[in-house]
Amino acid sequence: MGGSALKNTQTRRYDRDEYLRIANLVTVKLSTLDNVYRAYPIPHIRDKQTFGDLDILYTTWSDAAVRRDSIQRMFEPNEIVKNGDVISFNVEELQVDAIHSLFSPSNYALKYFSWNDAGNLCGKLFHKFGLKHGHKGLVLPLRDGNNHFEDVHLTFNHDDALKFVGLDPEIYNDGFDTLDDLFKYVASSPYYNPDFYKLENLNTIAKVRDRKRTTYNKFLAFGESYVGPRYTGFSEDKSVYLQRIFDAFPHAYEQFEQANARLATQKFLKQKFNGDLVKELTGLSGKQLGAFMRHLREQFDFKESVLLYLSEATIRKNVLDMFETFNDN
Repeated sequence: MGGSALKNTQTRRYDRDEYLRIANLVTVKLSTLDNVYRAYPIPHIRDKQTFGDLDILYTTWSDAAVRRDSIQRMFEPNEIVKNGDVISFNVEELQVDAIHSLFSPSNYALKYFSWNDAGNLCGKLFHKFGLKHGHKGLVLPLRDGNNHFEDVHLTFNHDDALKFVGLDPEIYNDGFDTLDDLFKYVASSPYYNPDFYKLENLNTIAKVRDRKRTTYNKFLAFGESYVGPRYTGFSEDKSVYLQRIFDAFPHAYEQFEQANARLATQKFLKQKFNGDLVKELTGLSGKQLGAFMRHLREQFDFKESVLLYLSEATIRKNVLDMFETFNDN
């Protein structure tokens, strides 16, 4: 995505007719592969006239992505580059970025990737609520301090997600003729503020990624001249939005409770059984301690479901008993 993944292959910009020909060729061929449900050219702003790459979303029935050897046999490209869920290759002199997604009826991924950088621009609004809007749906990341321990999936319905931040899904689904139309749409959210998008206000990963994006930089310029309302009511404490989140997505509350119960259990168990305890009892350290810890966790008496009900005295005795056996071996 972005036309720069292929470093050893000559590529060029294609006009609309050439681009549509290759888009049709690639989607038809990809759709014939085993496990692929369907391939879709990702919609772009309608006034775009030339193209430096072709973005294709393909969905599969299982988690298995398309293999490099399948791409090689089918398209015979000069170069193939795999990066996460994206496999890039050339067809003639056009870079193709084939993005993998698991099949879902609402096709959240296709809508997220549509209309240039729309998914990323809308995603900044969700981020202010402590949410993550991406090609795998709308999720609530759960953190214990700085530790991200689990995600709660809120919805795979893209329309419902847009409504949460006050955006009209019908307008989004109809698409945009120009980038200015897209920018005005994002700014129509009651939660929009151009300051949210300034590079100096982003985390390091987003800053590095977004400063390279042409559409994002044009959106920054749009924000500089924006004269409409600016939302200023967001809190740094994202927990204040939990009630609003679960009012909108009530089915997710049970997942939230279960995830926090699992975290509480893990923290409780870590107090009862941990590396410091084993080091104290055995005198082991470094690689020897690591090997013995792995050995302990393979034993029935040290499974989480068992440790939960053992007293600390019993756990200490079991460690020492296992240590004697471990040394004998």
